[in-house]
Amino acid sequence: MSMGRRRKTHRHLPQRVYIHHGSYRYQPKYGSKVTLARVGDYGGMLRALAALLSDRPPLTSMAKVFDRYELEVLPKKAESTQKDHARMLNNLRRSFGAMDPRHLRQPHAAQYRDKRGQKAPTAANRELEILSHVCTMAVEWGAMDLHPLQGLRRIERPPRTRYVTDHEYLFVHGLASPMVRCVLDLALLTGLRRGDIFRLERRNQSDAGIEIRTSKTGAALLFEWTPALRNVVKNALRLPPQVRAFIVCNRKGQPFTKNGFDSVWARLMQKATDPKREKQIERFQFRDLRRKSASDEVDEIVAQQRLGHASVAITNRVYRVKPKKVRPLR
Repeated sequence: MSMGRRRKTHRHLPQRVYIHHGSYRYQPKYGSKVTLARVGDYGGMLRALAALLSDRPPLTSMAKVFDRYELEVLPKKAESTQKDHARMLNNLRRSFGAMDPRHLRQPHAAQYRDKRGQKAPTAANRELEILSHVCTMAVEWGAMDLHPLQGLRRIERPPRTRYVTDHEYLFVHGLASPMVRCVLDLALLTGLRRGDIFRLERRNQSDAGIEIRTSKTGAALLFEWTPALRNVVKNALRLPPQVRAFIVCNRKGQPFTKNGFDSVWARLMQKATDPKREKQIERFQFRDLRRKSASDEVDEIVAQQRLGHASVAITNRVYRVKPKKVRPLR
């Protein structure tokens, strides 16, 4: 696919794919437009595009490697992850797209890391992770002889330590809409990531509790019923619209989208930090509630299991941030 000029909108879409009257459409360099899928079915769009382009060209440039990765690897990931990774691939395309895959060397990636990391160190690390996986696939596809990024140093970033106090939580809770309050409560009680909360459906419930397989790690979790959890789910399901599949949802009964909830959260934080208010709090991120859920738990093993971690070490190092109580000598 041609590199083309940079998009002004919908930058997460593959090259030559556009939105037209509620559908994803592919515009080949020569020939007629092809409708791929309805807007919202991002994975279906990628699969249809992969089938359309099944006669793969030789991988003579990194741009073509990125294209194949986007068509064959991204559809296997969660939809929110697909869009995030598609945006990162577009950033990588601009720097590496014209390069022959066999000419990519570690100093090229290190130079990208240092330049990108000056303003966005976290994004630089994430994009290098994607580039590394692209190279892994390129070796499998025969586009590279050896993986050029093995051993490449990442930018060291200390773990985030923001702890949301009970006062801050209750303050924001009081400003939120009834449905968003339920989202907050589910985040605190379960420690689930935002996307997994949005995927919870009525059918996930049983007499034993709420069962879900997390999207990031695939961990199967069963949250046993407690009075607090039952109450939150009942409160959510009482809210309109009554006929819906999802436990928490937007006004149309559909799961919150990433962009939609980002807007809701931004407005909520703006209210909570408004200097015109008599009382304000320090801004925090929704994902900080996962850290609060782990930190407020007395038993570290329970915290580990709730967050679906393979070991308690990562739970303690990244998510349990309250100071440890120690006894003085006298």
